[in-house]
Amino acid sequence: MKILIVEDERQLSDGIVAYLGQESYLCEQAFSYDEAHSKIGLEAPKPKEGNGLGLSIVKAICDFHHWKVEYAFAEGRHRFSVVWGEKAEK
Repeated sequence: MKILIVEDERQLSDGIVAYLGQESYLCEQAFSYDEAHSKIGLEAPKPKEGNGLGLSIVKAICDFHHWKVEYAFAEGRHRFSVVWGEKAEK
């Protein structure tokens, strides 16, 4: 399975890829919606508003692996984090 990590903050994306690589996942990175769009060859236009489906998928994956999804809003930005390992068990 190949996982596409879409994240505009390179350090965060690199950390996710490094962790998943240790777990034997093959990852590819994209740093913008347009870059991700071209990597997977979607013909659909960029959505103007989300419908929450992406977060539902993330939640299902996290539940399966016993990881946690955390949310924070700071400096005008929404931030979702995936926590795994010992921190997720607390």
